[in-house]
Amino acid sequence: AKVQGHIKGQDRLMRTVLRPEDVGTPRSDSGDPEAKHPVNFDKEEYYPGRSLLDAISQEPGNDFQIRPIHLPDFANPPPPGADSVNRMRRLREVLKQRYAGRPRLMGVFKNCCLQKPGFAFAKDIQMVLDQMGIKVDESECSLLIRACDKDRKGAVNFEEFTDLILGPELQVGGGDYQAQDRHVTHVTRTLVDGLLSNGTKLGNAFCELDPDRRYEVSKAQFGNALGSACNHVSKQAVEFLWAAMFPNEKGNIDDGKVDWRDFMSQLAHFSHDNRPPTPICLQGRKRQYDLLQRTFPLTKGDPGKPDLSRPHQDASNTMVIIADQLVPRPTALLNKPREAAMLTTQYVEDIQNKAMRVERALPARIPRERLRKLLKNREMIHQDELADLLLKEMEQPMSQDPVPKQVPAWASADVMSLDQDSAASSSKACPAERKSSSSGGGGTPPGGGIDVREADIHSYLATQRTNKDHEVSVEEFLDHLYKPEHERKSIHRVNDGLNRNLRGHRPSRERPAHGEIPRHENYWQARYIMELLGDNISAVECSNGGKLKSANMFKRLDMDGDGYITLSDLHQACDKYRVPHSSVDLHAFFSEIDREDKGSVDVGDFTRNYQMQQGSLLDSMSRPIRHVLHEGGVEYAGPVQDKLDQQEHELAASHATNSVAHEAAQRRSHSEPAPGRAMSSSLGSVRSQMSRTGAAIAGPGSPKIYEHEVGLITGKARVSDIIRARCSAWKPDKTEIFTSPARSRYGMTAFPDTRHITEANMPNCSHYMPDSERFKTTSSMSSIFAVPDHRSPQMEDTMRKHARSEFRVERIRERQREFSERSHAANEATREFDELKVARKALNQFNYERKCRMSCA
Repeated sequence: AKVQGHIKGQDRLMRTVLRPEDVGTPRSDSGDPEAKHPVNFDKEEYYPGRSLLDAISQEPGNDFQIRPIHLPDFANPPPPGADSVNRMRRLREVLKQRYAGRPRLMGVFKNCCLQKPGFAFAKDIQMVLDQMGIKVDESECSLLIRACDKDRKGAVNFEEFTDLILGPELQVGGGDYQAQDRHVTHVTRTLVDGLLSNGTKLGNAFCELDPDRRYEVSKAQFGNALGSACNHVSKQAVEFLWAAMFPNEKGNIDDGKVDWRDFMSQLAHFSHDNRPPTPICLQGRKRQYDLLQRTFPLTKGDPGKPDLSRPHQDASNTMVIIADQLVPRPTALLNKPREAAMLTTQYVEDIQNKAMRVERALPARIPRERLRKLLKNREMIHQDELADLLLKEMEQPMSQDPVPKQVPAWASADVMSLDQDSAASSSKACPAERKSSSSGGGGTPPGGGIDVREADIHSYLATQRTNKDHEVSVEEFLDHLYKPEHERKSIHRVNDGLNRNLRGHRPSRERPAHGEIPRHENYWQARYIMELLGDNISAVECSNGGKLKSANMFKRLDMDGDGYITLSDLHQACDKYRVPHSSVDLHAFFSEIDREDKGSVDVGDFTRNYQMQQGSLLDSMSRPIRHVLHEGGVEYAGPVQDKLDQQEHELAASHATNSVAHEAAQRRSHSEPAPGRAMSSSLGSVRSQMSRTGAAIAGPGSPKIYEHEVGLITGKARVSDIIRARCSAWKPDKTEIFTSPARSRYGMTAFPDTRHITEANMPNCSHYMPDSERFKTTSSMSSIFAVPDHRSPQMEDTMRKHARSEFRVERIRERQREFSERSHAANEATREFDELKVARKALNQFNYERKCRMSCA
């Protein structure tokens, strides 16, 4: 194909193709009748033979919802020898996609009628296309005119222009009489449809005209039969149908006769050949099976029930008349408020209206003492479990036992063993969602005649404040339910459980209380986690002055957004911000911020107990220097330092108390200590043993070599005194000139003598070097009998060269392996994407056909 115009990037309308060689238009005489332009190219349909099932509709269609096609090779006039037929076919598709969706196609046609109103000529269409940036020749526009011009007048009217835009069978560059043929086919189809709709009358008319059953009729009898069956048949239609019965004869055919049975069969065959598309509800089972097979990558053979996009129908729902209107009364809620992403005002009012019914009816049906007895073993109870209990009590009063005690979340695993996996899994355990099998109370209820249903119970429980596990406080529930009417206020309705801006109840404990099992406490482990979290979160959190605020830190650590921090939140936060941790660290950190042992931490406790090493400028100014030590170091004073000293004393006392509690717990349990505590205690004992061993090795006195350092002045003093003491030691004294020997090169520095390391002559010294190593020669190192020494410069260069070569070879192999793996992964991803694309298209079609069948059933 010839390249038309400029290459990629030269189109003035910013239209382009994938490659410069794709700018050209494929020729229509290339031998492939279905040749497509590379820009318009798309994969074939996902299953062959679709045209045998889905016949093309003959009516004008509006298929504008498809991807637009660009014409990069139309930015310049067509070159000599261009394939005009294929160019106009592509241009017609673009016009179809652009104007088929216009609600007023008449306005588009009027803009194309430049020379004569009501008619669009080839010159007019060329000028309009040129204004759109599409360069075509007038002869090419004539191809569009001839494709839809029915009476060969050289122009198109509005009906023919509509056929050009919307006609499904229009073929640009076809025969000279294709427009006339389409018009005749349309007229014939309309006439035949009218005759077949009155087929019984037409057969009776032929039988009356042929009582002897010779099955031959003349032209006059043929016209009378058609007129008897269809009153609107014109003379031209009779002439057309009569001529169609003599396709191969020339001359006068008015005196001939036809077999009216052959005429009726031809009508049936013509109607069958030009039938409309088969409705989806009438497709065969083989098509359904093929579509189902193509959806396997998505459905695995089970497509599920189709979504009918309509409300769920329940047989137990009723309709009541309220204010002359039919109002549905559902038995159960279609969607619970806790499952809704956004609570609209209308939905909230509907839930509150249902809750008001429970407030008026439930206290009269279930006494307070009875309900308190049923819930005596619980402090918190799940909404669904409480709803089941209330519904069963209304249906069968005084028949059920109290609710058993709830098993804590940490009971299934020894969380105090500091096992990270068990603690995380137990902390994530939440009460299961329960679905009530009751259908609501039946009969006439005693609570003022109010019928309380399951939907009303769930609506009322949705207005109660809960924790993140959707558990209701028993005492608060009883207080709200049996509160007198005059004590209820409007503010209570505004600040109920449907207001998601309010913080809920505390979540369930994820580890036992300190009174049951002593918790793990380690201040420095907690400070270690605090520092790591602060450093990692400060990289993603923008705060004023570069200092991370405790409130912002709390929001980052509150992973579930319930206003409380738990062990599971800390575990998820450490994983998210890539903080290396263990269960020992998490328990120590949580014990430090949860000093009151509530099981969870709110923002107040967190901001009071969370500490970091860095402080503000005011904190540094609040710690003035009190003393300076001769041996080095500073002793601070001030209120901040006093607070830190008091905190250290408290930590020491708490550590001693906690150690005593752990030892007592171990003696009571007579079991082996937990892994975490055993590790910490054994670690401390190892450290103490190492310290004692070092002290024993060092001995009671210091080596003579450090005698000068040992004799230094120690203690507290002023800054000027320490400077004077350190400088006076270096000032020369007159008596030293005569009484002390000259200092060696090792005595002229502030560092101790290290000749026992640099001049190691004792064989037992760790730094001793034998003569064979100290006195090496080139001949002894390069001998063929000598072992290669990597310390030799020549040998070192040789080994480095070989290592570099091996590294480069291995790097090339690694790159080849990586490229092959990436290529394989890309091919697999492409294949999987194509399979899923086919499966999605087939699944959409399959679900649409199922919906159509269900609607037609």
